[in-house]
Amino acid sequence: DQLYALGAKVTVVDNLSNSTEENLSGCDVEFVEQSIEECDLEGLLRKQSIDRVIHLACGSLVQSLEVAAGDFHNNAVNFLTSLEAFRRFGSGQAFVYCSTGSVYGEPDSTDYPETTSLRPSTPYGTSKACADLYAQLYASFFELPVRIVRYNNIYGPRKWGTAVPTFIQRALQQEKIIIEGGEQVRTPTFVLDS
Repeated sequence: DQLYALGAKVTVVDNLSNSTEENLSGCDVEFVEQSIEECDLEGLLRKQSIDRVIHLACGSLVQSLEVAAGDFHNNAVNFLTSLEAFRRFGSGQAFVYCSTGSVYGEPDSTDYPETTSLRPSTPYGTSKACADLYAQLYASFFELPVRIVRYNNIYGPRKWGTAVPTFIQRALQQEKIIIEGGEQVRTPTFVLDS
């Protein structure tokens, strides 16, 4: 929504495995319904002179626990494919990688700087940390303008199914909010703050 509001020409590549095309309603964007590995990213970057890439694609923690190799392919290999296409054919203004706080594992507190060591404790966090390291490598070795954004539990318009939206929806419907366990600490991020 924010890019659209700024008048940016936006192309979305998404296989809709974790989303719906309805999330793009009201936005004048070019939509390519393909996975990163199916899409001709290099051709897209050349044809459209794309100068900025925001890489949001990822699997989920649950998926990583079920099929770790598939999660690694989705989060690390497909990320590297995107980054390499940008290096070779992007106009080079910015590549933003949306990572996750899961790369830190279980930190000692919720107040930790981005310089905190990567110590992932799940297959999901590990595959995302691998992509983080490639992003850092490409930024230093190839001098690419790569930025990493790490956040947890995004919520807001067009985002449902995770903890915070589920809590909000249940509260609005005057239903009980169920929290299992009690030792977990989560740091939700409103989408406009990310």
